[in-house]
Amino acid sequence: MTEDEIVARLVAHRKATYDTIHEIVATGTVAAGALLALRAIGYWDEPRSVEVALAIAPDPTRDRMVRDEAICALCQLEAPEAIDILCAAMTDPEVHETVPWVCATALGNIGNTAALPALEAVSKAHPRGDLGSRARGAIETIRG
Repeated sequence: MTEDEIVARLVAHRKATYDTIHEIVATGTVAAGALLALRAIGYWDEPRSVEVALAIAPDPTRDRMVRDEAICALCQLEAPEAIDILCAAMTDPEVHETVPWVCATALGNIGNTAALPALEAVSKAHPRGDLGSRARGAIETIRG
């Protein structure tokens, strides 16, 4: 079974897995289960999921992989409360290389003009790359 299949099953069986997943996430372990649990909460658009991911994403005491998964969960949730975190992640050299792309797309989907300065800076810094392209797409979406 792939990781995506595991996450899909966890999400589909929310009643049975909800408390356990939030407990796993709260422990802050780097185990594969914690990473999959963070991916699962990205599908549960509710305040508790957003709060958990918001607490983990900027926490420097957490493992980088766990923080990256929390950022991606916030992107998937398109949480407006996370705009500052997502903007910062686009230029953080320590995040996994795909995290900035996901953040740029999510910021466009959130559609808040507060993200425009960060998106414009990323667009200028990456005029030819995929990240710059995603930032320009997000800018167009927000301004559209």
